[in-house]
Amino acid sequence: MRNLWMIGIFSVGALLVAVGVAAFFILRTTPEQAEVDPPVSFPNADPSDIRPTDVPLVEVPTADGGSVVIRDFLKSETTIEDVQNPGVYYLAGSPEYCLMTDDCPAAAELPGANIIFNTAYGSFTVALLEEPLSDARHRAEQFLLNTLGTDQTGLCALNIYVGTDSYVNDSFAGTNLGLSFCPGAVVLP
Repeated sequence: MRNLWMIGIFSVGALLVAVGVAAFFILRTTPEQAEVDPPVSFPNADPSDIRPTDVPLVEVPTADGGSVVIRDFLKSETTIEDVQNPGVYYLAGSPEYCLMTDDCPAAAELPGANIIFNTAYGSFTVALLEEPLSDARHRAEQFLLNTLGTDQTGLCALNIYVGTDSYVNDSFAGTNLGLSFCPGAVVLP
């Protein structure tokens, strides 16, 4: 009886070892297999917009102290650093002093708006440069959704100031207009 007991224990042990070895070989991934798997893709703001899936991602602080993962727009070939203000990057448009000298590179073209990112504060500034402000803001919102690869909720969480100057509109100058789809946004005509 004792021999049968010992044979049973050894049989169960051998079976467990065989299952473990088989699982190891079945579930392991070789470096060649890992390269074949498709890269992880960040959700698109617009499903009909086809974007590359191998764009690096970065965490950006939110207005409430958290963070949102977005595309690393600083590595984009259309994003430029402000040559006179280190740590300030133009995602769209160019610094005003470039208008006088014409020797500065320009970021992506966005009619009616400039968009900058300040690394010191982790904040975006959207300057609306023409009327109607609602149209300029809408174009800037679409640009941000596409460039950052996030959705409206992600944009609303970011520290974004949307404003204009008195030479464009006296009534709204100096006011954070917000993004149209975010809570607290100013309704524009």
